[in-house]
Amino acid sequence: INAEYKGDTVRGEIADCCRKSYDKLSLTGATELLMFDSQPQMEQWLKESKQDWKRQGDSYVFDRQTEEEARQIPFHDIIKATLGYAHEMEAIV
Repeated sequence: INAEYKGDTVRGEIADCCRKSYDKLSLTGATELLMFDSQPQMEQWLKESKQDWKRQGDSYVFDRQTEEEARQIPFHDIIKATLGYAHEMEAIV
């Protein structure tokens, strides 16, 4: 259960970064970034975790911050670091 909780925490951080980093993200891309095996699993998690992702067709679209606000936060670095932590946790578990 502890590893599952940590995984959800990592996914939550990645989801927040995706929402702020992308204008649009495909279902396939979201499934991969959030480390799910299937789109239905990912969609269920988004629903349960109350992520504010808006679906349009086969993509999610996001209302991004202004360009200046977005530059102040290194989202791509945060996503890379979070994915690295997730892989390390998988190796430990």
